[in-house]
Amino acid sequence: MRQSGIGLRCAMAAVVIPLVSGGVAMAQSEDELRRQFDFWLGEWDVVNRFWSAEQGEARVPGAKLWVYETLDGDALVEHYRGSNWQGNDILGFSVRAYDPDKEKWVILLNWPAANAPFWTMEGGFHHNRGEFFGETTTPDGATRINRYTFSDSLPGFYRWDGSFSLDDGVTWAHPSYIMEGVLRDESAEPIDRAWLHGDDIDERCPGDERRELDFTVGSWSGTASQLQDDGSWRDMPATLYCQSILAGCAVMSEFALTTPSGDVYEEFDVGAYDSQLNQWVQYTLSSQSTSLKRYEGAAADDDGVITMFTTLPDGVIERVRRFPKSEAEFTWDASWSRDEGETWTVLMKGEFSRME
Repeated sequence: MRQSGIGLRCAMAAVVIPLVSGGVAMAQSEDELRRQFDFWLGEWDVVNRFWSAEQGEARVPGAKLWVYETLDGDALVEHYRGSNWQGNDILGFSVRAYDPDKEKWVILLNWPAANAPFWTMEGGFHHNRGEFFGETTTPDGATRINRYTFSDSLPGFYRWDGSFSLDDGVTWAHPSYIMEGVLRDESAEPIDRAWLHGDDIDERCPGDERRELDFTVGSWSGTASQLQDDGSWRDMPATLYCQSILAGCAVMSEFALTTPSGDVYEEFDVGAYDSQLNQWVQYTLSSQSTSLKRYEGAAADDDGVITMFTTLPDGVIERVRRFPKSEAEFTWDASWSRDEGETWTVLMKGEFSRME
């Protein structure tokens, strides 16, 4: 059976990483490592403490945070809304999962302003303290190491701060912010999801391109078909749920299909149009691989078709296309090329109809 990147993949083997606590070596299974962020699940009230050398510290309460599981608990999704010093809205999103290939946690983030760029951080936990690092380039070309730290994670409470280093980690700046979260009581009124996603905010990310995937927003059912070795197609029932997040700056989706044996394959995707790169960027995790996969593609063509590409580890190029048909239907396919895009073989395809 042939498999595309959107199809089924081999499950990752378990890994064991030695940790040291009190001089006694302990081993954690991959499943235990995947659960290290479980303390963060739930709805939170957050107080921000912002700091700058020029203005000192400001305490800004009123932020809300919602963290929940996807892919049967193998990944966590964060949605955040708060205010900065001046009272302007801050919207934030992240998805994080333990990557057994890297033996690290990988965090994908998007906190849009005039654009919606993604960035990633990697790291792990030691003695109940999580540290995660990622590099950016300053306007003058210097390398800046960013560090996020999760600490003081007690039942119903956590602290998250952000700092940076310009000397390869020798020294670190005073944290520019500290987020202190308190878990909301189960009896509290749930956070308004529309408000949390910024549905009341217009033009956070200007440009018509950012709305090109909006035709996929909604609840869908249909069929996913996979090419077999004998040239026939195997049809499988599939569902898709897509929603606009971050005030329309990004689209997040959850896809599931059921194989003839009854197994369920799930996929989590999030995409946004990066106006600085002039292209769509999408990241994917699946129930069979929690290693982030990045797709890139140009704006939609004249027919509204969105096409994105990624290169697999063996050099094969994967292409995923979405075709709008009507307000109630769209189709998609996933193809491979082994000759640098000269020819393509469609390995997966599907049709979706909007659910009432």
